[in-house]
Amino acid sequence: MALIVAIVRIAKKNVVYAVLFTICALLLPIATNIVLFMATESFLSIQMTNGLAMFVAVAFVLVFEILVERNKDKTETDLLSKDNSLAKEKALRQIVSVIVVIVSIITIYGNYVSTQIDQEACREGRTGTITIASEILDSLKNLGYADRGGSVCFVGTPCGNERFMYSEIYPMANELMQFGNWGNAASTHGQTWMGIYREYLGYFVEPCTNDEYEAIVARDDVAAMPMYPRAGSITEIDGIIVVKVSNNY
Repeated sequence: MALIVAIVRIAKKNVVYAVLFTICALLLPIATNIVLFMATESFLSIQMTNGLAMFVAVAFVLVFEILVERNKDKTETDLLSKDNSLAKEKALRQIVSVIVVIVSIITIYGNYVSTQIDQEACREGRTGTITIASEILDSLKNLGYADRGGSVCFVGTPCGNERFMYSEIYPMANELMQFGNWGNAASTHGQTWMGIYREYLGYFVEPCTNDEYEAIVARDDVAAMPMYPRAGSITEIDGIIVVKVSNNY
């Protein structure tokens, strides 16, 4: 509604400017995510929408400035002769200001709550993931696999394990902040597990190759394996240590 008011006011002075302003206003949401047009084969992730999140604030500020600037070109005589019109404009500016404040408060509060949820989910996920990773490492040592060396294939993500504890906040968080709920692509899954052991446990784990991972997760006997820490959740297949973490794969 505020944009419509601004367009009408501009049109009273110059129709061409009003048309150009309308086009620019319509292009603003597209411009905030221009990266999607520059890289047509890319996928949409939450980070790409940060620019769009600022569009509402920019639109309100733009409209407010237009309403204020309109009176700067008027002479004192014009202002005195149009008291009624000025009163309406002042009331309109006040309404727009109140709307801006309310929307800003709601937006800031929403961002605050969202951030708190994401941070708590990340903390819960990190604690659960490190705990499971540490227990798996102890099991590998007890079974003699750690001392022998060799590559390891982790099947599944920690969040699907029955020992992965979390509150009702975890599912509410952004997927990118759900620590322990990463993708199962062969190119990143093993590297993620290796990073967990390196960064949090100070231990080197050699992941299996991408081809080996895809071959293992496609096996029926792996699908039938129980989840860790049940008996049979750790085994050896074709010289590769296989750990069935969960059924999320």
